[in-house]
Amino acid sequence: MTAFPHLMRKLLPVVATAALVAAVVGGTGASAAANRPATTGLPGTYVVVNVKIADAKITLNRKSSHGVNVVAFVIKNTGRKAHQFKIGDTKSQVLRPGQMQDLPINFDDFGKYRYSVSLNGTKSTHGVFSVNR
Repeated sequence: MTAFPHLMRKLLPVVATAALVAAVVGGTGASAAANRPATTGLPGTYVVVNVKIADAKITLNRKSSHGVNVVAFVIKNTGRKAHQFKIGDTKSQVLRPGQMQDLPINFDDFGKYRYSVSLNGTKSTHGVFSVNR
C-alpha cells in the first residue's frame, strides 16, 4: 500500500462515500418499503393503499381512510391485459401486465369515491373508497 500513497489518498474518500451510499440505500430498499407504516404520522399525513388489478378482479388492501385525505395508491397490474385504474376524476396511466404506478391523490372533500378499472374492466372491477373524518 505504501508504494502508491498518492493513489490511496485519492481513493479513500471515494471508497468511504461508496460505503456510506450502500448503507443508506440498503436500509431503504424494498424491505423497508414493504414495512413502511400505513400513515406517516407527520402533518399532512397520507395513507398508502395497495391496488392489485387482475383481468377479472380488483383488490385494495383497504377501502377507506380515517382523518386523512391524501391517499397514495400503489397500483400493480397482475393480469394479462392492459388496465387503467380510475378513482373519482383521476386515472392512472395505462398499465401493461406486471407494471406498477404510484398515484397520490389529495381528496378535497371527505366522502365516498367510486373506483374502477376503466380499460379492460369487468363488472367485478369496481367499488367504493371512503375518505372519512
